[in-house]
Amino acid sequence: MLFPKKLHIVIWSVFLVKFLISFFFITEYVTWEDTQLALNLLHTGEFKIAHRGLYNYNFTFPIFAFIQFLIFKLFGVNYFLVSVFQLLVSSCIAYLLYGIFITFNKIIPITIFNNTQVRKFSFWAVCVFLLHPGIGYHTIASIHPFVLDMFFPLLIVYFTCQYFESPSFRKLILLGLITGIGILDRATVISGIIPFVILLLKNDSFLGTIKKISLVGMLALLVISPWLIRNYGIYDRIAMTSTTGEIIWKGSLYNSDGGNHLISGKNYLHALTEDDRATIRQMSIMERNDFFMQKYLRILNEDPAQIMKMLVIKMKNFWWFRHHLGVEYSDAMKQFMTWYKLYYGIILFFAFVATIVFRKYSLYLLSYPIALSVLQSIFYVETRHRLVIEPFLIMLSILGVVFVLAKLKRSKALTSLAFHHKH
Repeated sequence: MLFPKKLHIVIWSVFLVKFLISFFFITEYVTWEDTQLALNLLHTGEFKIAHRGLYNYNFTFPIFAFIQFLIFKLFGVNYFLVSVFQLLVSSCIAYLLYGIFITFNKIIPITIFNNTQVRKFSFWAVCVFLLHPGIGYHTIASIHPFVLDMFFPLLIVYFTCQYFESPSFRKLILLGLITGIGILDRATVISGIIPFVILLLKNDSFLGTIKKISLVGMLALLVISPWLIRNYGIYDRIAMTSTTGEIIWKGSLYNSDGGNHLISGKNYLHALTEDDRATIRQMSIMERNDFFMQKYLRILNEDPAQIMKMLVIKMKNFWWFRHHLGVEYSDAMKQFMTWYKLYYGIILFFAFVATIVFRKYSLYLLSYPIALSVLQSIFYVETRHRLVIEPFLIMLSILGVVFVLAKLKRSKALTSLAFHHKH
């Protein structure tokens, strides 16, 4: 795909500004477990992290930690360079978004807009994405897999669009391999394949759909199999991570909003009794995972209404806001959250307008965000989980704004015409 010159100028101008902000103004980067895993791999040669008194060898997914390890190995431990990597990925995302919006319109055309108008709207959507403060924070100041969590599903959707614009076996192969690599970043990346499945059901025979989905699935499994084999060799268990039980349990707790905090504002671990804590300290890594999974299954069996209630709450929190928004951030960031709520509310309103008006286009475009919201809500929900799909809402909101303005302009013109006719 050929991208317009003005798109290149905007993307790399914003990259330069963010690069300078990171270089001159960020004195301390926020780091997470992936960074500690990378440091341990660098210094000990083992992919492990100390967690509650034991070394955990599959605490989380490997991609982002391994990328950091490569940067540290080549250039020394330098968080600024990791930030630059994140900014480069963010710039790639901008190109992906533009390509997705343009190609989606070819597959599911919005008939009331011509191609020139759609290109203009897509350009505006990319500009808003590049200037999004929440996404900017997570790519500049926080060393977090967030940017890859956004990148891989969009890459899957992009190649889905490319495939249906011009189908080829090579594109199917690429789609399967990319899906597998994405799953090694985060399991919920699999939701990015939903548009591919829906478009296959629309455009292909049932047998053809099964064959193509099977091919993509087998290739993805082939990519993740070394990680599964490695984990099986350590823990005698086929599993992507050893924290699934704890994650799904904390998202189902009583007196919580399905995230990292209880309604009281305390961390979710305060839901454990002293006996629970003592028991956990005596357990192995996988026994701990089973312990939390059993707690979740107990709630599911004894009070399934609680699970359904929390699923609804988490869905609400995904598309709107949780109770303790910003509790882990500074006071300045908490003040910013008020403005972010207003900004997001406007985006969501006009995206809803576009969804009503351009139903077919919108629902296909939203199939990935909707799938992610459901899948993520099975586990737990934080605001950053929604940030990864906000570019889609931005595009729809622009269409919604254009539609409303066109309606107002037409209404004003008709009113003026009626006035002149009357007089």
